[in-house]
Amino acid sequence: MDKKEILNRMKMFSERTIDNGCSEAEAMLAAQKLSELQAKYNVSLTELDVQEMDFEINYFEAGKRKHPVVCSLNGIRDFCQVEILMHSYTRRNDNTSGNISFFGAPHNVQNALYMVNLIKATMEQEFAQFKTQWEYQDLRMRHHPQSIRSNFLNAMGYRIGDRLKRMAKDENQQVKEQSSTGTDLVVLAGQKRDLEHRKMFPRIGTARGRHSGSGSAASAGAAAGDRASLSRGVGSGSSGGTLRLS
Repeated sequence: MDKKEILNRMKMFSERTIDNGCSEAEAMLAAQKLSELQAKYNVSLTELDVQEMDFEINYFEAGKRKHPVVCSLNGIRDFCQVEILMHSYTRRNDNTSGNISFFGAPHNVQNALYMVNLIKATMEQEFAQFKTQWEYQDLRMRHHPQSIRSNFLNAMGYRIGDRLKRMAKDENQQVKEQSSTGTDLVVLAGQKRDLEHRKMFPRIGTARGRHSGSGSAASAGAAAGDRASLSRGVGSGSSGGTLRLS
């Protein structure tokens, strides 16, 4: 009996309940059979949830030149367990409300959208504060304002992205230490998400990264990325608690 057949049988037994019209004896027998399958084949109903996962896609408007928040996208991808794709700005249609798409389980997609908007706002706030400092005024004497802005925001975005990647790695390690089955489920869910995403976008390519910048503006941006307080908010957990930045 392969795993798919086992999971289908488990689903059948799990649905034989008194609420679904079964007698008490039938429900107890189904529960016993379900327990026997779980013990014999070392599988759980949570695996069935993975097999039947629903996915959605949503979009974020990063602008034609793409806001430097894109530098944090790799971290958001790992932290929220979503697939992220940048689209050509000139090829958008009525079904595309932005040029960056987030694909995954609905609650993870919503979390990713929340995070990217929050990080973008935080980056702009930090740069506005940086512009009031003497260091910015000193840089203005030698560099173009747009260059200063790019170096600061790119470095801040990359630093936040790196921190999110480390947080995701630490959480996965905790799951692995607590339960090998939990780790398997994370991997299984990721594989299913990747498969469905590639069905939707079969010609996925590799995007070019931005330069993180150098000099004092980049150093200030990286420091701002370190200052951002990253923590789980409401709904804490590896399945998609929201991020809190302060």
